[in-house]
Amino acid sequence: MNNEQGVGMEILKEITIGVSYYPEHWGRDCWEADVADIADMGAQVIRAAESAWVNMEPSDGVFDFDWLDDFIDLASRHNIRIVLGTPTWAAPIWLTKSHPEVIRINADGSRGGHGRVYCFRSKAFRFYSQRIAEAMAQRYGRDKRVVGWQIDNELCGVPCHCHECRHGFRVWLENKYGSIDALNKAWGTWFRSRTYRSFEEVDPPSDAIGNVLTAQILDFYRFISW
Repeated sequence: MNNEQGVGMEILKEITIGVSYYPEHWGRDCWEADVADIADMGAQVIRAAESAWVNMEPSDGVFDFDWLDDFIDLASRHNIRIVLGTPTWAAPIWLTKSHPEVIRINADGSRGGHGRVYCFRSKAFRFYSQRIAEAMAQRYGRDKRVVGWQIDNELCGVPCHCHECRHGFRVWLENKYGSIDALNKAWGTWFRSRTYRSFEEVDPPSDAIGNVLTAQILDFYRFISW
């Protein structure tokens, strides 16, 4: 067995079984029995907190981790370790009310939606996301009971059609193709007279612009993923 194989075998020995549990959803009087049941099932890890932004930051810049400290203490007494998720997939209402510009604009011009309501390019959203993640890291980054971190929740791209995203899409396309002629060739824009004269004419795909090309849709989702 070479060294690389040996490392792999050691990793396999550390595979653990875990569950998701959200203490903020339940009264404290439920925690003890629930965690005891989780331990009895043989689970060794609990994933928590990826939906609890408002519980950790109930108002702008005011942090409260005492409840999470108590839950981690309880889990530790049952020999259960914690994986913490940063809570950025579910922005609190105080954030969307004080900074409505964080809310994404859909292809039909409406705002928001289910789950992730934000625009990835929003400077305000990036600021607040970084701040809550840093606050969590400062609190728990050296806590040996916290054995892992999950970034966001089921991290994925969310399409947004705001001014910033339209501009960002055009810049991304120009960096990718170099010239508008190269884009027209790659997209096959002669189909249905979709030929563009400049990157400034290109918009994210929507029913409003009509006759959207499949390659345009694909590149827009590549941009969102980027």
